[in-house]
Amino acid sequence: MKQEILLALPGVWTEIEPGLFAKQYNNGAAWIEARLNGEMALFEAKVSSTLGNVISVAQCVGDQSVKASDRAAVEEAITSLEMKLDKSLHEHLEPVVELLCSGCGAVTYGRQWHNRDDGYGVCPKCVDWLAEREPAEAMKRNYGIRGVHYNVACPETAERGQ
Repeated sequence: MKQEILLALPGVWTEIEPGLFAKQYNNGAAWIEARLNGEMALFEAKVSSTLGNVISVAQCVGDQSVKASDRAAVEEAITSLEMKLDKSLHEHLEPVVELLCSGCGAVTYGRQWHNRDDGYGVCPKCVDWLAEREPAEAMKRNYGIRGVHYNVACPETAERGQ
């Protein structure tokens, strides 16, 4: 049955624990969880806010749960949650701002991470160097989420650093 369910889930999913699967978006800043309950699948979309808190965005439960092997129903539930995730990512994230790299002092763009002094982040050059030397969990703890807090494209509307 597990193989049948994995085939019904579109895209790349990771089994977190028996019966719980996750698909990540935006470099791990958002994800959808699929929890199997017998032959039914319950879906929940979650977003990690700028401060690292997990926010549950939407949930398909009760009469909205779908038969795990019903490919069309699974895809419809996931598509609906993906649209809610996209909207929520934009609502819960702070704007991209100009920051100074805490490693080399260069100007970079990103979102303030709670574990950095105000106005500081990490530039793409330094983050590549750091990523080769620090475990992923330390990178997240110290610098935030790639694509959310650092390695963010320079928007024309970026606000001046704090």
